[in-house]
Amino acid sequence: MRANDFLTEKKQGKVSQELKAASPGSYSNPLDRYYGLYRASMIMARSPGNSDDIDTESQMGVRPYMGAYTEVDKQKIEAANKALGVKTTVTARGPSEELEGGNTVSPMTGAKWQRKK
Repeated sequence: MRANDFLTEKKQGKVSQELKAASPGSYSNPLDRYYGLYRASMIMARSPGNSDDIDTESQMGVRPYMGAYTEVDKQKIEAANKALGVKTTVTARGPSEELEGGNTVSPMTGAKWQRKK
């Protein structure tokens, strides 16, 4: 068996006559089958209304999220993408910070042994 017999990434599927006859009105598009399809379904849920205010790209678009929490994680991500020949974009640099207005003091009263005297 040759590799081409079971690899499907580059094959272009064809719609059979049976499928065409049984499924009129079927659509296809170049979006991926996961996040792209999810985004399309969210827009369809609002249709046929005005969709002008929908951010069709979102922060990440259809690109995967990779989170580097440590310097070692960052090095792994960069090495993997370099090996794949993929250009990466850093969307947020660390370290993380508490947003202004965030809770800095707990609203809960501590146990007796934890309270300051």
